[in-house]
Amino acid sequence: MKHFLAIITTIIVLTTMFSGCNYTQDNIVDVVTNEKIIQSKSFNISSDSTELETSARGAIFLSGTDGVPEHAQIVALIKIDPGDWGGVSFCISDNWHITSITSNYPEDETEKIPENFVNILRTASTTVEWNKEIRIGYDPSYSTSTEGGKGTIIIELEANKESISPSDTFSMLIGVGSEENDGIRICNPDFERIEIPIP
Repeated sequence: MKHFLAIITTIIVLTTMFSGCNYTQDNIVDVVTNEKIIQSKSFNISSDSTELETSARGAIFLSGTDGVPEHAQIVALIKIDPGDWGGVSFCISDNWHITSITSNYPEDETEKIPENFVNILRTASTTVEWNKEIRIGYDPSYSTSTEGGKGTIIIELEANKESISPSDTFSMLIGVGSEENDGIRICNPDFERIEIPIP
């Protein structure tokens, strides 16, 4: 009898729950997925040449109209080793302007301000391949006790319409880690060149 009552109770509860889930065409939200996305590419790089456990993994999304890229979004999950003063860097060409950076690195550290861990460097010349660099978790004092951490970075780029064309290839450089050889400090000894052909 107890089992029978339990089954009846369960049926009543489930019926009540699902009676509120009557979806009609009016309830469906019309959301466009990957609107204007031209191309995308994933990346996954870690500081394999050192003993550090620094890494960056994520994806790059190019969007635009008529095959011409107008916007790029870089989404990266990063992890920086406590002994790494180099952190993670994203090198950008003159074909793209940095419009915004959203970061929660180091996450779960309420007493730390994420903006203090983001640096943007620019070269005086626009003729070099990479004239902008975004550094996350870089310590200019070269301390090997930076505490490290992890977080998510979102970088928004707008195309330089005067210099970009449909035949171009989107390219950038992502570097991680740090090391010292014979007294020479090396920032981001492990790096990956990302290239996305524009169809």
